[in-house]
Amino acid sequence: MKKYGYLKDDKYNFNGYHKYGTRQEKTGLLLGTLGFDTNSGKITDADGCLFLADPDANFAASWSFAKLLDHWKIKHAQAVYVPTLTKKNGTRSYYFGDTVKLGTGTNFEKFLRSMVSQTIIYDPGSRIRNVSKKPEPKKRNQFRMKVKDLSDLYNSFEDVSIKRAQS
Repeated sequence: MKKYGYLKDDKYNFNGYHKYGTRQEKTGLLLGTLGFDTNSGKITDADGCLFLADPDANFAASWSFAKLLDHWKIKHAQAVYVPTLTKKNGTRSYYFGDTVKLGTGTNFEKFLRSMVSQTIIYDPGSRIRNVSKKPEPKKRNQFRMKVKDLSDLYNSFEDVSIKRAQS
C-alpha cells in the first residue's frame, strides 16, 4: 500500500482500473501474464500467473493460474447473471426483471484471452484508513467486465425468461 498506493486524507488507497499490457497511472503497475501465449490464446506453463509489476519488473502482486482456476471453476462453470433494472420516480429504485442471462460451457483460457483483449480489467479497491491513529485495512480485489462482453466467456450465452406461468 505504501509503495504502490497513495496517501490522501489519512488513508492509503490502492485503486484504479488496471488493463492488460498498460501501465496504470496511479499505481505505476503493469498487468501481465507469465505462462500464457497471447498469440495462440493457450496456457504454456501450468505454473504461470497473472501479475502486477512495477517499472523495474518487481512483482507487486501475482495470482497463480492454479488459484485463479480453482475460483473460476466454482464461480463460472455454469453462471446465471441477474440484471437489475432501474426506476426513476423522483427517487431511484431497483428491481429484477423476468429475464436472466445464462452462460454455459467455459474454460479458464477464455478468461485469460478476455484479460489480454482488455475486456476484463483488474479493479482493486483496497485501502487503509486512519493511518496515523489505528489503521483499518480493507482488501478488495476484483476483476470486472461489461455485461455486453460476458458472452466472450462462454460457449453459449443466452437470455432466458423466468416468467411464472399464469394459473
